[in-house]
Amino acid sequence: MLPKVGIIATAVLALGWCAVTSAATPEAYYPFTGDASDQSGNGHHGTVDGATLSIDRDGASDSAYRFDGNDYIVVGNPPSVANAVTFAAWVRLEDLGGRIGGYVICQGKYLVPETYSLFVTESRVPEARVHVGGGYYKAESSEALSVGQWTHLTGVYDGIAGDLSIYVDGVSKGHQPISGALDQNTQSLYFGGDFGNSLTTWEGSIDEVRIYNDALGPEQVKAIVPELFTLTAHLDVKPGSWPNPVNPKSKGVTPMAVLGTETFDVMSIDPDTLALSREGIGEEVAPIRWAIEDVGTPFDGEPGDGHSLAGDGLLDLALKFDTQEMIEMLALIVMAGEAVELEITGALMDGTPFEATDWIRISAAPGGNSGHVRLVSAPAPGGTIVPEPATLGLLALGALAVLRRRRS
Repeated sequence: MLPKVGIIATAVLALGWCAVTSAATPEAYYPFTGDASDQSGNGHHGTVDGATLSIDRDGASDSAYRFDGNDYIVVGNPPSVANAVTFAAWVRLEDLGGRIGGYVICQGKYLVPETYSLFVTESRVPEARVHVGGGYYKAESSEALSVGQWTHLTGVYDGIAGDLSIYVDGVSKGHQPISGALDQNTQSLYFGGDFGNSLTTWEGSIDEVRIYNDALGPEQVKAIVPELFTLTAHLDVKPGSWPNPVNPKSKGVTPMAVLGTETFDVMSIDPDTLALSREGIGEEVAPIRWAIEDVGTPFDGEPGDGHSLAGDGLLDLALKFDTQEMIEMLALIVMAGEAVELEITGALMDGTPFEATDWIRISAAPGGNSGHVRLVSAPAPGGTIVPEPATLGLLALGALAVLRRRRS
């Protein structure tokens, strides 16, 4: 846990972080890691009929289910829904040959009618479907699925607001205006098909199924798949100065700030996720402390350029990094006299990742060595700093001069 300092930071902790999209809690959740059990704690466990465990989108074994067109998973006690529902899953389509489409999720059976379903047509178009007031309604995606590619699908029905929507990879791709309570049935919940209908079974993989008895908003849908949304923020090294010189011999701290804007609220950042890095170096550095204050102004010019403007009236996340730790972990000593791009990465409280970059210039060593003779080379494979040949030569000449003085 990072130490939290500053009067403003203390006030934030007392009042709570604000303007953060809360992560919704599913009524049923199936990560499919080894089995079809419901991990929400609500006991809506699935029974597998023919489907086999397979690799998921990250390549992990036994972490998704593959369906061959004759399989399904059934949940005998599905979650209760009334005026709203959200249903979501990762899918990987292989084939729909000879079928009129395939069910990913279906609460009920084909034309029973089902209460809600996530369906992909024979044209590979995802649809969110519901039955309301005795009628059948669907929201169609404006884009077809790609065969062999993992895609996240979400259907959202809000009977109060009057909208049925289909999301693809967290982005709304179609909607249908409709309101009212969902028609109920006594059927089971199915994944990969519906019992007894070979024309609507799924051929491919399904993973991470979630059912909510509420209508998630657009930001909450994104929060289901935060890995698909990396925000770009503004990083300011040594706010109020430019060109951000850093003395590699400094024993103090290097100030930085993730800057707030009208559309990016730094109060939504989880400080414990922050890490500073540079390209080509596998190490990361965490800030030693942070505070909420107005210290900088975003720069929107060319990469590698900057300005010396201070605060702009919007709150920023001010950070302090141990300079020596930064120099050592990011191998900056060998960059004396050069401009270096640093990147800070982190996540919001809802899990959405973000990244931001800025440039520093490593001060040259005294004596004009910048760009000519560096004092050290990069670490050797064993991790020891090894002098460069030119430096070894200078050391040898110096040793000879000392011996001569002693002999004389």
